Amino acid sequence: MDKKDTHEDALQKSLDRYSVKLIKVIGIIGAAMGLIILGVFWYWLLKKLF
Repeated sequence: MDKKDTHEDALQKSLDRYSVKLIKVIGIIGAAMGLIILGVFWYWLLKKLF
């Protein structure tokens, strides 16, 4: 029983690390896309104004 518990704990820790990495990657991609969209919007706005 102890062997199964340790395996499940190791698996859970591995999934937790993977989840954190996935959340970080998605956050970085989302932030980059947001900055690009914001930059394009300001470029379009300034081009319309001037």
